[in-house]
Amino acid sequence: MRIQLLVTDLDGTFLDSNMQPSTGALMAVESLRKEGIGFTICSGRADPGTKPFVEMLKVRLPYIVSGGTAIINPLDNKVIYKVILSDEQIQALVALGLKSGSDLLFHTPQSIYALCSDTFWQNVCVQRWMEWRGWKNVYRCNSHTDIKSVPIIHINFFNREDLLPDLAGDVE
Repeated sequence: MRIQLLVTDLDGTFLDSNMQPSTGALMAVESLRKEGIGFTICSGRADPGTKPFVEMLKVRLPYIVSGGTAIINPLDNKVIYKVILSDEQIQALVALGLKSGSDLLFHTPQSIYALCSDTFWQNVCVQRWMEWRGWKNVYRCNSHTDIKSVPIIHINFFNREDLLPDLAGDVE
């Protein structure tokens, strides 16, 4: 049986602690291609955090973002699959997030919207992972209703580490 496709995660797998692929990882991708083995990415990151690596690695196969809630064709940037959260799910999660004092990131198939404190937003804007290769399509919003025109596929909660286990239980 011959390997036909290799799919990799980014954080903690393909990227090092500096959010860079190692020389060995880059050489491995080239070796795969020489052997005729397909290569793509599957990440929990939203598209703005994945796309710079898709471009850098010249990925030509569909790639997966936001923990599997969307698949994008890099050849034409079209979303070929998405799972959309319902209005009821979004309202319940936003209420829980606001009640818990969480900062929220809303993933749409190709963008991120942040409903967050000024401090969180400032941290987002200065992070190295944001600056690397010029992230695009990251916006701040005042309410989840500001983004009604695009489907929300995933929501990240950011809070104090000691509160996250209880918050995870509440989300379920």
